[in-house]
Amino acid sequence: MTTTTSTNTGSAATTPDHQAEDRVDAASRHLYEAECALHTAHQSHVDAWIAAAGERLHAAVTEHLAAVAEAHEREGRASAKKLTDKQRALLETLATRTRPSGGVSLAERLGAPPAGIHRTAASLARHGLLYRLHYGGIGVQYEISPAGRAALAGTETAT
Repeated sequence: MTTTTSTNTGSAATTPDHQAEDRVDAASRHLYEAECALHTAHQSHVDAWIAAAGERLHAAVTEHLAAVAEAHEREGRASAKKLTDKQRALLETLATRTRPSGGVSLAERLGAPPAGIHRTAASLARHGLLYRLHYGGIGVQYEISPAGRAALAGTETAT
């Protein structure tokens, strides 16, 4: 939760930033509703409903992760002033993708070992620059976050 500090006759008072908190709460509700809808769709055994509910769940996950990243960014935790060459290459590759990508496919595309991709991705995820998505049976998938796109647009490369 982000707070702002103002002074009033010499004493400091803090007020919470409810906008970021409300967005995370709303995104959490949407995520829960999308999970319930997917469960219901699976019970119906209608492939079109299952596919639509799966897409809705993906959108809700993305919305929730973006809201959390925005809240972290407002708190000053998601900014990275410099990116290494490996981090920049991974973010640039993810920025060209419209769907999440797995570590093995990213490793093949970048010509790097999968373990190195996962380490680099873990570092970027800690800073809120990409999302780590866990899908059952698929493994870990990665997707660039809005903060990651901003970092690509406005940072310099670390030496």
